[in-house]
Amino acid sequence: MTTSEAEELITILKKLLAKKFEIPNIGYDKEYEIQGIDNPRFKFFFIINRKVRISNKCTYIVRDKNTGINLLRLDIGNVEHKNPNGERIQGPHLHIFKDNYNTNNNIPYAIRFDINDPSLVANCVAFLKKFNVIEYPTIVEQAVLFN
Repeated sequence: MTTSEAEELITILKKLLAKKFEIPNIGYDKEYEIQGIDNPRFKFFFIINRKVRISNKCTYIVRDKNTGINLLRLDIGNVEHKNPNGERIQGPHLHIFKDNYNTNNNIPYAIRFDINDPSLVANCVAFLKKFNVIEYPTIVEQAVLFN
């Protein structure tokens, strides 16, 4: 896949197919399907990964279903990222597919992603908007129940 092909996939209008949408609890992940609105043959997986046991860390990934290539990945939490050119990014950052950087479905190139709201739901909506998803159900964060 070329960078321009990835950019085209990122910019088409999309919808989330789930009837119910939840941010998983810490230690879990969830996967949902996204589809192109004008052309339903464009399909993507949307993964919310909270498998690490750190409460403010979350990773959102969109992957092209046809090729299996990750197009975007948003890393939330107190993490530092180092780009291939040596540039360091503190805090939330958005990985963007670039054909000259992509290796083994790792996306080493990232840009700063400014988020003013610490809510995982707000971050999720911001990420979906960046991926041009314009139709989705209400998003909720799963509550943790204690005995």
